[in-house]
Amino acid sequence: MSGEHSLDFSTLGYLRVAAVAPVVEIGQPLANLQHIRSCLAPLATQQVSVAVFPELCLSGYSAEDLFFTEPLLRGCVEALHALCADNPLPLLLVGCPWQLADGRLLNCAVAISGGRVLGMVPKSVQPNYGEFYDLRWFVPGANINEVIQHPDLGQFALRVDQLFELGGTRLGIEICEDLWAPQPPGVQAALAGADIVANLSASNELIAKVDYRRDLVRMASAKNICGYVYAGASATESSKDVVYGGHCMIYESGQQLAESDRFSLQGTQIVADLDIHRLRHDRAQNISFASSPRPTPYRCQT
Repeated sequence: MSGEHSLDFSTLGYLRVAAVAPVVEIGQPLANLQHIRSCLAPLATQQVSVAVFPELCLSGYSAEDLFFTEPLLRGCVEALHALCADNPLPLLLVGCPWQLADGRLLNCAVAISGGRVLGMVPKSVQPNYGEFYDLRWFVPGANINEVIQHPDLGQFALRVDQLFELGGTRLGIEICEDLWAPQPPGVQAALAGADIVANLSASNELIAKVDYRRDLVRMASAKNICGYVYAGASATESSKDVVYGGHCMIYESGQQLAESDRFSLQGTQIVADLDIHRLRHDRAQNISFASSPRPTPYRCQT
Protein backbone atom coordinates (compact mmCIF):
# COMPACT_ATOMS: atom_id res chain seq x y z
CA MET A 1 0.00 0.00 0.00
CA SER A 2 2.80 2.43 0.83
CA GLY A 3 4.35 1.83 -2.58
CA GLU A 4 1.04 2.49 -4.29
CA HIS A 5 0.59 5.81 -2.52
CA SER A 6 4.12 6.90 -3.43
CA LEU A 7 3.22 6.94 -7.14
CA ASP A 8 2.22 10.25 -8.72
CA PHE A 9 -0.43 9.87 -11.43
CA SER A 10 -1.21 13.59 -11.70
CA THR A 11 0.75 13.89 -14.97
CA LEU A 12 -1.61 11.28 -16.43
CA GLY A 13 -4.73 13.25 -15.56
CA TYR A 14 -5.55 11.76 -12.16
CA LEU A 15 -6.31 13.63 -8.95
CA ARG A 16 -5.98 11.98 -5.55
CA VAL A 17 -8.83 12.83 -3.19
CA ALA A 18 -9.83 11.87 0.34
CA ALA A 19 -13.04 11.79 2.35
CA VAL A 20 -12.52 11.99 6.11
CA ALA A 21 -14.82 11.58 9.11
CA PRO A 22 -12.71 12.70 12.09
CA VAL A 23 -13.49 12.39 15.77
CA VAL A 24 -15.70 15.34 16.80
CA GLU A 25 -16.20 16.99 20.19
CA ILE A 26 -19.53 18.82 20.17
CA GLY A 27 -19.17 22.55 20.71
CA GLN A 28 -15.36 22.44 20.97
CA PRO A 29 -13.83 24.02 17.83
CA LEU A 30 -10.25 24.08 19.07
CA ALA A 31 -10.40 20.42 20.07
CA ASN A 32 -11.87 19.62 16.65
CA LEU A 33 -9.05 21.59 15.08
CA GLN A 34 -6.60 19.15 16.65
CA HIS A 35 -8.58 16.13 15.45
CA ILE A 36 -8.55 17.52 11.90
CA ARG A 37 -4.85 18.33 12.10
CA SER A 38 -4.08 14.76 13.14
CA CYS A 39 -5.61 13.56 9.86
CA LEU A 40 -3.81 15.99 7.57
CA ALA A 41 -0.19 14.82 7.86
CA PRO A 42 -0.99 11.20 6.85
CA LEU A 43 -3.03 12.50 3.92
CA ALA A 44 -0.14 14.71 2.80
CA THR A 45 2.18 11.69 3.00
CA GLN A 46 -0.20 9.88 0.64
CA GLN A 47 -0.01 12.85 -1.76
CA VAL A 48 -3.70 13.69 -1.42
CA SER A 49 -4.60 16.85 -3.34
CA VAL A 50 -8.14 17.41 -2.02
CA ALA A 51 -9.50 16.38 1.39
CA VAL A 52 -13.20 16.67 2.22
CA PHE A 53 -14.32 16.75 5.86
CA PRO A 54 -17.94 16.61 7.12
CA GLU A 55 -20.58 19.26 7.56
CA LEU A 56 -19.98 21.54 10.56
CA CYS A 57 -16.97 19.45 11.60
CA LEU A 58 -15.35 22.40 13.40
CA SER A 59 -18.32 22.93 15.71
CA GLY A 60 -20.10 19.59 15.54
CA TYR A 61 -23.37 19.31 13.63
CA SER A 62 -25.16 18.46 16.88
CA ALA A 63 -24.24 21.70 18.68
CA GLU A 64 -27.86 22.94 18.39
CA ASP A 65 -28.46 26.21 20.32
CA LEU A 66 -24.73 26.55 20.96
CA PHE A 67 -24.64 27.87 17.39
CA PHE A 68 -26.10 31.08 18.84
CA THR A 69 -23.21 31.57 21.26
CA GLU A 70 -20.31 33.93 20.67
CA PRO A 71 -17.61 31.61 22.13
CA LEU A 72 -18.50 28.84 19.66
CA LEU A 73 -18.50 31.15 16.65
CA ARG A 74 -15.27 32.82 17.76
CA GLY A 75 -13.65 29.44 18.30
CA CYS A 76 -14.57 28.36 14.76
CA VAL A 77 -12.90 31.47 13.33
CA GLU A 78 -9.79 30.77 15.39
CA ALA A 79 -9.73 27.19 14.13
CA LEU A 80 -10.09 28.35 10.52
CA HIS A 81 -7.25 30.81 10.99
CA ALA A 82 -5.05 28.04 12.36
CA LEU A 83 -5.91 25.70 9.49
CA CYS A 84 -4.98 28.40 6.98
CA ALA A 85 -1.61 28.72 8.66
CA ASP A 86 -0.64 25.05 8.71
CA ASN A 87 -2.72 23.13 6.14
CA PRO A 88 -0.27 20.85 4.25
CA LEU A 89 -2.72 19.92 1.46
CA PRO A 90 -3.32 21.75 -1.82
CA LEU A 91 -7.05 22.03 -1.06
CA LEU A 92 -8.89 21.38 2.20
CA LEU A 93 -12.67 21.54 2.71
CA VAL A 94 -14.13 21.81 6.21
CA GLY A 95 -17.55 22.72 7.57
CA CYS A 96 -18.36 25.43 10.10
CA PRO A 97 -21.09 27.90 11.06
CA TRP A 98 -20.66 31.48 9.89
CA GLN A 99 -22.47 34.60 11.06
CA LEU A 100 -23.05 37.44 8.62
CA ALA A 101 -22.75 41.07 9.69
CA ASP A 102 -26.56 41.32 9.73
CA GLY A 103 -26.78 38.49 12.29
CA ARG A 104 -27.92 35.65 10.03
CA LEU A 105 -26.29 32.27 10.60
CA LEU A 106 -25.15 30.09 7.71
CA ASN A 107 -24.00 26.49 7.52
CA CYS A 108 -20.91 26.71 5.32
CA ALA A 109 -18.24 24.71 3.58
CA VAL A 110 -14.89 26.47 3.72
CA ALA A 111 -12.25 25.97 1.01
CA ILE A 112 -8.70 26.49 2.30
CA SER A 113 -5.62 26.59 0.08
CA GLY A 114 -2.28 28.36 -0.07
CA GLY A 115 -2.55 29.72 3.46
CA ARG A 116 -5.91 31.42 3.01
CA VAL A 117 -9.65 30.96 2.71
CA LEU A 118 -10.45 30.70 -1.00
CA GLY A 119 -14.18 30.97 -0.40
CA MET A 120 -17.21 29.75 1.52
CA VAL A 121 -20.21 27.94 0.07
CA PRO A 122 -23.40 28.08 2.17
CA LYS A 123 -25.82 25.18 2.42
CA SER A 124 -28.66 25.85 -0.01
CA VAL A 125 -31.34 23.55 1.44
CA GLN A 126 -31.98 23.42 5.18
CA PRO A 127 -33.92 20.28 6.20
CA ASN A 128 -36.68 21.00 8.68
CA TYR A 129 -38.73 17.81 8.83
CA GLY A 130 -38.62 14.53 10.73
CA GLU A 131 -35.68 14.65 13.11
CA PHE A 132 -34.11 17.74 11.48
CA TYR A 133 -34.51 21.31 12.78
CA ASP A 134 -31.88 23.18 10.76
CA LEU A 135 -34.09 26.24 10.22
CA ARG A 136 -34.01 26.81 13.97
CA TRP A 137 -30.40 27.93 13.55
CA PHE A 138 -29.54 28.52 9.90
CA VAL A 139 -31.00 30.39 6.95
CA PRO A 140 -30.95 28.85 3.44
CA GLY A 141 -27.90 29.96 1.51
CA ALA A 142 -29.05 29.66 -2.11
CA ASN A 143 -29.47 33.42 -2.57
CA ILE A 144 -26.59 34.59 -0.40
CA ASN A 145 -24.01 36.64 -2.29
CA GLU A 146 -21.48 38.31 0.01
CA VAL A 147 -17.89 39.46 -0.19
CA ILE A 148 -16.40 38.97 3.26
CA GLN A 149 -13.63 41.22 4.58
CA HIS A 150 -12.30 39.57 7.72
CA PRO A 151 -9.36 40.85 9.79
CA ASP A 152 -7.89 37.37 10.26
CA LEU A 153 -9.19 35.39 7.27
CA GLY A 154 -8.88 38.07 4.61
CA GLN A 155 -11.24 38.69 1.70
CA PHE A 156 -13.30 35.91 0.11
CA ALA A 157 -16.64 35.28 -1.55
CA LEU A 158 -19.52 33.61 0.28
CA ARG A 159 -21.92 32.26 -2.34
CA VAL A 160 -23.12 29.01 -3.90
CA ASP A 161 -22.18 29.74 -7.51
CA GLN A 162 -18.42 29.36 -7.26
CA LEU A 163 -15.96 26.64 -8.17
CA PHE A 164 -12.47 25.99 -6.80
CA GLU A 165 -9.65 25.25 -9.22
CA LEU A 166 -6.61 23.11 -8.50
CA GLY A 167 -4.12 22.45 -11.30
CA GLY A 168 -6.83 22.86 -13.93
CA THR A 169 -9.35 20.62 -12.13
CA ARG A 170 -12.50 22.35 -10.93
CA LEU A 171 -14.51 21.41 -7.86
CA GLY A 172 -18.04 22.33 -6.78
CA ILE A 173 -19.60 21.91 -3.35
CA GLU A 174 -22.84 20.59 -1.89
CA ILE A 175 -23.72 20.24 1.78
CA CYS A 176 -25.74 17.21 2.88
CA GLU A 177 -29.44 17.94 2.18
CA ASP A 178 -28.47 19.75 -1.02
CA LEU A 179 -28.00 16.30 -2.56
CA TRP A 180 -31.45 15.12 -1.37
CA ALA A 181 -33.24 18.14 -2.90
CA PRO A 182 -35.20 17.92 -6.18
CA GLN A 183 -32.72 20.33 -7.81
CA PRO A 184 -29.31 19.68 -6.24
CA PRO A 185 -26.86 22.59 -6.66
CA GLY A 186 -24.22 20.03 -7.66
CA VAL A 187 -25.99 19.64 -11.02
CA GLN A 188 -25.48 23.31 -11.78
CA ALA A 189 -21.88 23.13 -10.56
CA ALA A 190 -21.17 20.22 -12.92
CA LEU A 191 -22.75 22.04 -15.87
CA ALA A 192 -20.66 25.09 -14.97
CA GLY A 193 -17.51 22.98 -15.30
CA ALA A 194 -16.96 21.20 -11.99
CA ASP A 195 -15.09 17.93 -12.60
CA ILE A 196 -15.65 16.97 -8.96
CA VAL A 197 -18.51 17.61 -6.56
CA ALA A 198 -17.68 17.44 -2.87
CA ASN A 199 -20.40 16.85 -0.28
CA LEU A 200 -19.78 17.78 3.35
CA SER A 201 -22.54 15.88 5.12
CA ALA A 202 -24.07 14.99 8.46
CA SER A 203 -26.56 12.39 7.25
CA ASN A 204 -27.82 10.29 10.14
CA GLU A 205 -28.34 6.54 10.16
CA LEU A 206 -31.76 4.93 9.86
CA ILE A 207 -32.72 1.43 8.73
CA ALA A 208 -31.83 1.07 5.02
CA LYS A 209 -30.80 4.72 4.70
CA VAL A 210 -27.23 3.68 3.84
CA ASP A 211 -28.51 2.10 0.60
CA TYR A 212 -30.50 5.20 -0.32
CA ARG A 213 -27.52 7.46 0.43
CA ARG A 214 -25.18 5.28 -1.61
CA ASP A 215 -27.60 5.33 -4.56
CA LEU A 216 -27.88 9.12 -4.40
CA VAL A 217 -24.11 9.54 -4.57
CA ARG A 218 -23.73 6.91 -7.28
CA MET A 219 -26.39 8.42 -9.51
CA ALA A 220 -25.20 12.00 -8.91
CA SER A 221 -21.75 11.00 -10.12
CA ALA A 222 -23.26 9.10 -13.07
CA LYS A 223 -25.69 11.67 -14.46
CA ASN A 224 -23.29 14.57 -13.90
CA ILE A 225 -20.32 12.57 -15.28
CA CYS A 226 -18.17 13.71 -12.38
CA GLY A 227 -16.18 12.57 -9.42
CA TYR A 228 -18.20 12.72 -6.22
CA VAL A 229 -16.50 12.86 -2.81
CA TYR A 230 -18.85 12.39 0.15
CA ALA A 231 -17.77 12.80 3.79
CA GLY A 232 -20.35 12.03 6.48
CA ALA A 233 -20.28 13.06 10.14
CA SER A 234 -18.57 10.51 12.35
CA ALA A 235 -20.12 8.28 14.97
CA THR A 236 -18.86 10.65 17.68
CA GLU A 237 -21.64 13.08 16.62
CA SER A 238 -24.11 10.59 18.16
CA SER A 239 -24.52 12.50 21.42
CA LYS A 240 -28.33 12.48 21.71
CA ASP A 241 -31.14 10.53 20.03
CA VAL A 242 -29.73 10.68 16.49
CA VAL A 243 -27.06 8.24 15.30
CA TYR A 244 -24.30 9.03 12.82
CA GLY A 245 -21.99 6.56 11.14
CA GLY A 246 -19.12 8.43 9.49
CA HIS A 247 -20.10 7.13 6.06
CA CYS A 248 -17.56 8.20 3.41
CA MET A 249 -17.72 7.44 -0.31
CA ILE A 250 -15.83 8.30 -3.49
CA TYR A 251 -17.49 7.66 -6.86
CA GLU A 252 -16.48 8.35 -10.44
CA SER A 253 -19.15 8.50 -13.15
CA GLY A 254 -21.35 5.95 -11.40
CA GLN A 255 -18.54 3.61 -10.31
CA GLN A 256 -17.55 3.20 -6.69
CA LEU A 257 -13.85 3.79 -6.06
CA ALA A 258 -13.86 3.68 -2.25
CA GLU A 259 -16.29 3.38 0.64
CA SER A 260 -15.64 3.40 4.38
CA ASP A 261 -16.93 1.20 7.13
CA ARG A 262 -19.36 2.91 9.49
CA PHE A 263 -19.63 3.50 13.24
CA SER A 264 -15.95 3.81 14.09
CA LEU A 265 -15.38 5.88 17.23
CA GLN A 266 -11.79 6.56 16.13
CA GLY A 267 -12.78 8.29 12.89
CA THR A 268 -12.25 7.03 9.36
CA GLN A 269 -10.83 8.10 6.01
CA ILE A 270 -10.69 6.84 2.44
CA VAL A 271 -8.46 7.80 -0.49
CA ALA A 272 -8.90 7.30 -4.24
CA ASP A 273 -7.60 8.59 -7.58
CA LEU A 274 -10.13 10.27 -9.89
CA ASP A 275 -9.50 10.06 -13.64
CA ILE A 276 -10.20 13.66 -14.65
CA HIS A 277 -9.19 13.11 -18.30
CA ARG A 278 -11.69 10.26 -18.59
CA LEU A 279 -14.48 12.40 -17.14
CA ARG A 280 -13.82 15.20 -19.62
CA HIS A 281 -13.66 12.78 -22.53
CA ASP A 282 -17.00 11.25 -21.52
CA ARG A 283 -18.62 14.66 -21.09
CA ALA A 284 -17.55 15.74 -24.55
CA GLN A 285 -18.82 12.48 -26.05
CA ASN A 286 -22.16 12.53 -24.21
CA ILE A 287 -24.29 14.88 -26.31
CA SER A 288 -27.05 14.97 -23.66
CA PHE A 289 -24.61 16.45 -21.17
CA ALA A 290 -22.81 18.61 -23.73
CA SER A 291 -26.02 20.19 -25.02
CA SER A 292 -27.63 20.85 -21.61
CA PRO A 293 -28.20 24.56 -20.85
CA ARG A 294 -25.38 26.05 -18.82
CA PRO A 295 -25.99 28.23 -15.77
CA THR A 296 -24.77 31.79 -15.43
CA PRO A 297 -20.97 31.54 -15.31
CA TYR A 298 -19.69 30.55 -11.90
CA ARG A 299 -16.80 32.33 -10.23
CA CYS A 300 -13.70 30.17 -10.22
CA GLN A 301 -11.40 30.59 -7.22
CA THR A 302 -7.76 29.50 -7.42
